[in-house]
Amino acid sequence: MFVGFIAALCAGTLYPTLQIVFGTFLNTFVQHATDNTTDPNKNPSYSEDFLREIGELCLYSAGIGVGLLVINYIILSTFGLSAANQAYKIRCLFMASMLKQDIAYFDTKQTGDFASVMTGDLKKIEDGIGEKVGICTNLLSTCIISVIVGTYYGWKLALVTFSLTPVLTVAQALLSKVKSHFFSDFALS
Repeated sequence: MFVGFIAALCAGTLYPTLQIVFGTFLNTFVQHATDNTTDPNKNPSYSEDFLREIGELCLYSAGIGVGLLVINYIILSTFGLSAANQAYKIRCLFMASMLKQDIAYFDTKQTGDFASVMTGDLKKIEDGIGEKVGICTNLLSTCIISVIVGTYYGWKLALVTFSLTPVLTVAQALLSKVKSHFFSDFALS
């Protein structure tokens, strides 16, 4: 599970890195288009430099994509395996607990109650501690790294956005309260 957390943190850093490469890619295109419109008699070696730079950026993007593929496989497999192991341990403990019960306990229960309760509850536990934890860690690290990268590359816009965050939070809280009040009135009628 520790390997899965580390992989999720690494995957979270690769998404903003991919956006940086994509931004460089777009800047290269814009620079090439601007230079060609201002000086149409530019020597053809510039086109070779442009193609070389675009080729490098494509290789970086492909490398990041392959890295994301491998890391996401590690995330899903480690957290899925961990959840399956936890479910197996819980199932064994549940079975041991059932075998220690008095015989009169089983007279009050239906035959299928144990299997349905055990299967349903263990499936919920397995879903809860499985891949969702890895995905949540991945998205949380992506969010944090994206804020850092965004602040680094566009600090003025980031400051404006940060200054509006309390206003947006209050507005969202009020909207949520109004919606819950509306839906509770709707459910009663």
